[in-house]
Amino acid sequence: AERLGTALRASDAIVIPDYIGLAVNQAFAHGLPVVTRRSGVHGPEVEYVSHDRNGMILDGEAGLREGLKQFVQSPDLRARLAEGALATRRDLSLERMVARFDGAVARALAR
Repeated sequence: AERLGTALRASDAIVIPDYIGLAVNQAFAHGLPVVTRRSGVHGPEVEYVSHDRNGMILDGEAGLREGLKQFVQSPDLRARLAEGALATRRDLSLERMVARFDGAVARALAR
């Protein structure tokens, strides 16, 4: 955990071009945006990534290359996405997760 934290503190984003899962939560916990490609194989955590708010979800390899180029060249984009990642971190608390799960179960049982 200490080595991972050290690496994340030196990073501007988490870039995972394929399957993403709990790494999304780890990235947001450190205030880092997530950059990935659109895919049908992502874990449910991809739902936390909002394109152009707290990360980037790009189309294909060419889209990933272009998106990363924009990210590297734009301090404003990096700052805005990092700010969004921090805002998302505040929303991903255990209490909120439990409340959402409880609400989903209650709605399912009501049907």
